[in-house]
Amino acid sequence: MDIVNTFIYDNDIRIKATLLKNSLRELFKAQSMPKDKTSLFSKAALLAATFATEEKDDNGAIYVSIKDPNTQTALTAVCETDGRLRGCVDVYKDSSFSETVLTVGRKLAIRGDYQSSVIGKDIEVAAEEYFKSSRQTKAKIKFFTFEDSDGFIFSEYFPGHNVKFQDENKKPTPEYLSKKLETALETAIEATIKNRSIDILKKVSTTKIIFGCTCSKRRIKQALSQTHDLTFPVEIKCRFCGKNYIIDSL
Repeated sequence: MDIVNTFIYDNDIRIKATLLKNSLRELFKAQSMPKDKTSLFSKAALLAATFATEEKDDNGAIYVSIKDPNTQTALTAVCETDGRLRGCVDVYKDSSFSETVLTVGRKLAIRGDYQSSVIGKDIEVAAEEYFKSSRQTKAKIKFFTFEDSDGFIFSEYFPGHNVKFQDENKKPTPEYLSKKLETALETAIEATIKNRSIDILKKVSTTKIIFGCTCSKRRIKQALSQTHDLTFPVEIKCRFCGKNYIIDSL
């Protein structure tokens, strides 16, 4: 089962653990991508699914785009807050990018659209930079594989949850915090891949992830209404899920 689990570790570390299999297979199939070419695409999907579960607005969506300078492709995954995941692949020709570019965008009905972009030598470095610069928090991240599933997990410190650190003199040192984040990360991975409970790890929620698109004939017609000199019928293929639509008229 494709899931995102949220945990609290020892009262002050929040963890998100994502494990995807079937949704990724459908995603790769829709984009006609062989398994050996999907490493960055799966990472974009894992990040999108993970971050989407943090938004409570049912009309919201999270998109994650990874620009790879080695192949000059932009791999984009979009996940709705109800767990529907889709994606697409685009080619770009901007030679100014020499490192991996990670863009995380939020499209929310209440607060509007906003995004953050970070750069790193690879996706792991870029993702850690995203937590540091955009989320204003220290976090440990890890991509992993388990059997035939791909996984992503992060642990981040939330001061104030643990009463031990309310006193300024008892705040954790950077060394202590780094070690605790790493321990929390490994504990959550063990709990996720073995599907078992651990006392110090409190599960807060579970969200199911499925491959699913939001395309429709109505939306296709709305997009075509901005185009002039159309000859009907028009055949349109959704770039996210591959579904074909025959449009006879607007």
